[in-house]
Amino acid sequence: MISNRNGLESFIHREMRLTKEAGNDVVALSFYKNRDNHFKLDSIPEYVAISPINVVLGIIELLKSFLIFKRLRIILEYLRLSGVNGIIDVIMALFFSKYIDNGSFIQCHFGDRKFFVGTLIKELKPQSTLGLTVHAHELYANPNLKLFKACLLKADKIVTISGLNKKLLLDIQPKLSPREVRVIYLSIDLGLFKANHNGIKVLTVSRFTERKGFRELFEAIKILSNPNIEFICVGWGDLDLLRLAKEYGVEESITVYNKMSSKQLQHFYSTCDIFCLPSKSTETEGSEGIPVVLMEAMASEMQVVTTTNGSIPELVDSVIVPEDNAVELAKGLLKAIEIHSDFEMRSSIGVKNREKVLRQFSGSNHQELLNYWKND
Repeated sequence: MISNRNGLESFIHREMRLTKEAGNDVVALSFYKNRDNHFKLDSIPEYVAISPINVVLGIIELLKSFLIFKRLRIILEYLRLSGVNGIIDVIMALFFSKYIDNGSFIQCHFGDRKFFVGTLIKELKPQSTLGLTVHAHELYANPNLKLFKACLLKADKIVTISGLNKKLLLDIQPKLSPREVRVIYLSIDLGLFKANHNGIKVLTVSRFTERKGFRELFEAIKILSNPNIEFICVGWGDLDLLRLAKEYGVEESITVYNKMSSKQLQHFYSTCDIFCLPSKSTETEGSEGIPVVLMEAMASEMQVVTTTNGSIPELVDSVIVPEDNAVELAKGLLKAIEIHSDFEMRSSIGVKNREKVLRQFSGSNHQELLNYWKND
């Protein structure tokens, strides 16, 4: 049982993925159909979300319940604890219960509405098993503490993610014994979060279009095949970089961010090592002028790898390679990495890059423009 209203939490996505990879069938029962988030459910084949038609189906099941005494008794007892607002929970539980076999395990993260609905499903399908993972929100600000306390006694397995949480949980429901609540800490993917002092970060900021040379960049990444080089792409546009990276088999080397403000970009300019803009000419977009992002990167004293496209050579001295050539681009990136490894050379080129921007592309250019407009 998940909410998915504002996207899926990383730890829930990880648990579902690992559960599936362990050979278990996983069905995601969601209150909201929201796949547009960082942790998508595309890897979960069965994904069932509440929709207007599903609400209608749930109402039909509710009407049928008036003819089934045992089911009606369960519903009336739930409404007694939940109040009138619980009618929505009942409709969802009746609909979702169609996807629960008697031998199913119903897993609920957070002891809130998801758990309440899960408990109701458990009572409708008594041969199923109900599991709850208690975090913190439900212990400090539960939306219905009375219902929470009652549902706790109906859970088959209760896990919480800290020792303090276990103490708080036993205080809330004294009828639980300590042995009925197990502390299991959450886990993270340690392969994703580790210090990488030898790694190189290559930044690209641009519109996501063909003219910016992403195909050549991804081909160059494939040629380099170096797991210690991380490529960060920031921008916007019609080109789907994640799909394209997957086509080239380099998706593990690339992180894509949406368009950012100048202040947000400052963080990347100051923390990344190399700036790469592999522009090329296209029939629909033509060639580059002098990209502002190159000025910003050079003003930040970054090493730059770019191409001879358009007017770029008027700004960049090195490293500059022929356009539309992944092999030469890979060589250029290797050269920049070599420069980066030499502190004195890196610092010298970085200072020269900034000085050139200050000399030729500073705010005085705007004043010159204003003077020109005003005078004959």
